[in-house]
Amino acid sequence: MSKFSRVAVNVINRCRNSGLNVEDEWDNQCAIVFNSSSSSSANKPCPRNTFLGLCDAGHIVGIPSGNRISNSNVNKRYALEAVKLLKADPTYSSCTLERLWSKVLENLKLGTNKVQNQQMSIVRDLWEQGLIR
Repeated sequence: MSKFSRVAVNVINRCRNSGLNVEDEWDNQCAIVFNSSSSSSANKPCPRNTFLGLCDAGHIVGIPSGNRISNSNVNKRYALEAVKLLKADPTYSSCTLERLWSKVLENLKLGTNKVQNQQMSIVRDLWEQGLIR
């Protein structure tokens, strides 16, 4: 499990049915997992927006949907497409992250020169943990 996936799991565990703010808790957990709130890794927007996009769409067990991120955010689109793929064909959970990423880009009709930045790690790890509905 990637560090960003650990952050996501920690956020879910802390926020599930608690009323804590998911966005604030993401920042708190990044500071803990990455041992610094100013770490460049802790401040990466792609993993954060991927997770918030999943929350926003109501895909995270125990976290209500809500307006956490714009529908036009590309990382949310990546995450939602990956969830769609996993639901249609759960064998994608055992393929490489590169294969899942490639299929997401293909389905969204985006160029193949884009590099995955933890988006698929978060989706796949949460899927494997049974935290995506």
